Amino acid sequence: MLYKKYFWGLLVCCFSFLANGSILEAQKIVKFIGKDGSRIFANSDDLNQFFNSQQLLKSDQKKKYLRRSTNKNLSNSVSKLIDQIATQYDIDPEFVNAVARVESNLNPSAVSPKGALGVMQLLPSTADRFGVHDIYDPKQNIEGGVRYLKFLGNMFSGNLPLVLAAYNAGENAVKRFNGVPPYKETQNYIHKIQQLYKKDSISSQKKNELKLNIISHQDSNGGVFYSNLELDSQ
Repeated sequence: MLYKKYFWGLLVCCFSFLANGSILEAQKIVKFIGKDGSRIFANSDDLNQFFNSQQLLKSDQKKKYLRRSTNKNLSNSVSKLIDQIATQYDIDPEFVNAVARVESNLNPSAVSPKGALGVMQLLPSTADRFGVHDIYDPKQNIEGGVRYLKFLGNMFSGNLPLVLAAYNAGENAVKRFNGVPPYKETQNYIHKIQQLYKKDSISSQKKNELKLNIISHQDSNGGVFYSNLELDSQ
């Protein structure tokens, strides 16, 4: 008799658990991706009251954004933006284009599994650091990435492998290992970009040539003028 009581009590508990479980299953569970790539589950679409909107991305959006851009017009417009912004910051546009192609294939909506976003694959913390307010705006994203590359170029005296290693793994990792970190991902990343960009300097070649060719001249009255032409001495 005591056995039967325990049996029916256990059965009631099971039904109660299943009933509660079905209620839970009936609720809408939405999956988000955090800025660090972590998964967040919630029973509401509206988490903006708790999180910055740039820190959250719905998983279905993530799948869409991970697709590589095949739109030639979009790629051309992104390349033009890169040329303009890189030249403005005295960085070789070919170098920035190589980085952007390896990072996102010039896709403004690209998202990495680690939460890096946009053309230049900026983490939200890096975007904030370099003044990017709308990380999905191609112009702002490219400018943020170019400013970061310029910063790293100054930090590592233009050493191309170190600049690329720092862009991929962070400047602190490069400092900690006193060189390119022993990460396979970072080493492959450097190799891919160097296959596209075969120069040693990340600075704009045109600007450097212009600076080297400016010559000062003095006329017969003692006035000084500047030209990019060699003048015959009188």
